[in-house]
Amino acid sequence: MLNRLLEAADFDVTKDRLFSVGDLVHRGPSSVECLKLAEKRWFHPVLGNHEAMQLGAYTGSIGPRGRMVAQDCEYFDSKDPLRPGMRDQALMERILRMLPLAIEVALTDGRRFGIVHAGLPVEWRWSDVQSMTERDERLFDKYRGGIQVDLLWDRAPMVSAALASLPDIQLSLFKDYSARDRHRHALANEPVAGIDQLLSGHTSLKSGHPLSTGARIYLDTGAGTIDGRLTMLELLSGRYWQVPDPRTNPEMPVAEYPSVPRTKRDLVWLTEAERAALATSSGANG
Repeated sequence: MLNRLLEAADFDVTKDRLFSVGDLVHRGPSSVECLKLAEKRWFHPVLGNHEAMQLGAYTGSIGPRGRMVAQDCEYFDSKDPLRPGMRDQALMERILRMLPLAIEVALTDGRRFGIVHAGLPVEWRWSDVQSMTERDERLFDKYRGGIQVDLLWDRAPMVSAALASLPDIQLSLFKDYSARDRHRHALANEPVAGIDQLLSGHTSLKSGHPLSTGARIYLDTGAGTIDGRLTMLELLSGRYWQVPDPRTNPEMPVAEYPSVPRTKRDLVWLTEAERAALATSSGANG
């Protein structure tokens, strides 16, 4: 699928660079081959939560019956080419450990793009990402919290963007959410301070197309699932290419699109009274 996209985009490994939003493993039968791409000079992936769980399996931090192993993962299956104890474990572990949590790309037009796996919740700034030093060894544990874990697991910005793209969504469905939770969704896709655009994956878009909202772009279109697509975006022009899974379409035709779809409306998550109450509360708490 990737080779088909690179061919369609006339990708030149001597001068072009490809960045990945992570989850190179356990998204199809070629986990080893996908992970080894990180050894190529032209390929630059960030760490995904599935890579973090793979590291946890290698270090013994998670086991075959641990709560952190998702049901659709095969970290300890006898058929898994990445399972602990396999011949290439040392190489795979070395590659996994060198993957960064975030990448910053400066374009020729002056814009700066941040690339992470899951997103960046509203409480963090890009300067917080830049100031990260030693990596947490328990990134597979999404319940720990903190910016590093959020970069791999948080879905709030993506969920908010997806909801805003639906024409018939009713906010009454969220009447049981607290005002603070709805406020967080309302702010989730505000621009990230310190960066022009933020790109992420992690959560597959039901539309099958990437989505842009505010200064954030979501790229996960289900690659690795039988009905998913692999998407590649050209940062400078904004055009993108897609190829379907060969199990759905063996011909793997590549489609090209001029720009990423944007959310068409802002959802009114809070009433005026709730906004005023939250503002008063925030002021009282300093």
